[in-house]
Amino acid sequence: MDYTFSTISPGEKNGWVKGGISLKGQEKLDYQFFQADVAPDFFQFFNVPLIAGRQFFSDENNWTGGPRHLILNKEAVSVFGINNLNDIIGKTLFDYDSNPQQDIGEIVGVIDGYFQNSLDQEIKPTIFNCDQGGYYIFIKINSKNINEIVEEVTSEFRKYFEGQYFEYYFLNDFFNTQYKSHIQLFKCFTLFSIMAIIIVSLSLFGL
Repeated sequence: MDYTFSTISPGEKNGWVKGGISLKGQEKLDYQFFQADVAPDFFQFFNVPLIAGRQFFSDENNWTGGPRHLILNKEAVSVFGINNLNDIIGKTLFDYDSNPQQDIGEIVGVIDGYFQNSLDQEIKPTIFNCDQGGYYIFIKINSKNINEIVEEVTSEFRKYFEGQYFEYYFLNDFFNTQYKSHIQLFKCFTLFSIMAIIIVSLSLFGL
């Protein structure tokens, strides 16, 4: 069973925003970056292209006191005014607003930007940390045996997290809900357009 995890679900609004970040040795930028913790294989799982550097290693973890490595999307790289994506690999991000000021981590990769929210919202500059756990677990399932997989996952969860609340949803359905208002607006626009054409046609016949 193919699975991954992260602290945020695709399609969900990202509330982890941080300012005071820049490349080490450069002036502090007056800019807000989005951040997220993801599994080492998160980008491969969702087929997000790596366009510079490397992926996270399977045993990496930014929160255990060892070396911290980061992956940025290309939108974050552009904030630093760097045109060649490979030029940012190996550089260190620095947090000027923390107390004490500190390194955030070394940049090891750059991914192509993907739409965290709906397609009508711009892709936000984002910094990704590597973690070995997350709030959300994503599982790829075969549509032919959905009920069996759901029952198996539910059973395993309750075995290891007895008494904890368990909830699941299908990611495609979660994404589709974001476009309901767009679809309704399009239908209304189409309806009023048809009405306008009919009214104009009646006016012409009236002449």
